[in-house]
Amino acid sequence: MSTVSSVTFDEPIDHRASNSMKRGVVVAILTPEQTVAEPPPMRVADTDFRALRPRFSALVAVEAACRYGEAWLEALLSHLRANHEHFIESINGQGRCLSVLPSDSLYHARMGCQGLGMDAGTSHDFMRAKARHRIGKGQKFGRSGHGYMRVNPGCPRATVEGAIVRLKSALVGRSVEKDVAARWESTVPSRLTNSRGQRRSISRWS
Repeated sequence: MSTVSSVTFDEPIDHRASNSMKRGVVVAILTPEQTVAEPPPMRVADTDFRALRPRFSALVAVEAACRYGEAWLEALLSHLRANHEHFIESINGQGRCLSVLPSDSLYHARMGCQGLGMDAGTSHDFMRAKARHRIGKGQKFGRSGHGYMRVNPGCPRATVEGAIVRLKSALVGRSVEKDVAARWESTVPSRLTNSRGQRRSISRWS
């Protein structure tokens, strides 16, 4: 199996060379039989100070952002805050199954799923199958994230509305399923015996 190693050099660079050569980086493919006596130096030659000379378009973009970007930024922040608050109010008004915590991060809404009575994997599958959401698992943010999911409200309002509708529909469907199961369990003893008190075998939905 071959390995890839970066080798650097410090000689003056020919500007007619390829872009990778201009950066002073050469990629070498080493076979298992080949060994490197010592690791290559972690330096890249920049003899003509290219790092201090960005592209012209980058300079124009930075100037435009600094001169005219404040109004756009304020409009964006207002939109994100409104999305966040609307999502919190809509989900928290559905009962105790789901709860969204307030957050200073406008691209990160932490939604608690403990009320679903599921473990992390099952609740994640429920969101994908029933609510049709691919929501980030909270446990990837550390131990305190267990039982939570990460929702990103940084999107158009129509997308947030669609997410809320699907979540509500999934919760209603789960509530109906639980009610049906509860009614079934309450009638099991009478269904398992016939009129003479003999036990009989029946299907779940008979």
